[in-house]
Amino acid sequence: MSSPALAQALWGETHMGMTVEAVRAVFPGVRLDPKPRKLKTSSVVLLRLDRHVIEGRQFRVQFYFDNGFLSQVTLMLGQAQTYEICEAAFDDFVKILRAEHGSETGEGGA
Repeated sequence: MSSPALAQALWGETHMGMTVEAVRAVFPGVRLDPKPRKLKTSSVVLLRLDRHVIEGRQFRVQFYFDNGFLSQVTLMLGQAQTYEICEAAFDDFVKILRAEHGSETGEGGA
């Protein structure tokens, strides 16, 4: 298992390979997902944060684990939205991330 200093960052203070307990320490408001779903990759959503606000938008955050270790984090807009609203939210976040971290690199990057 990788040490946290070498692990790939996922979202916020999370990184690949964290345990359920470690994620709970970072996000005390998380709860067990009442209906864990398994992805084709074998990852299972075990934890969720039902309400997390970023830049005035409400999201539900899901934490996926593979064999007990964090492998993926997803953010979903809190309520059903139109395509245009989702696209605008995505564009806003791209601008925020570019301002904080610079432009993308690699194939397909801006």
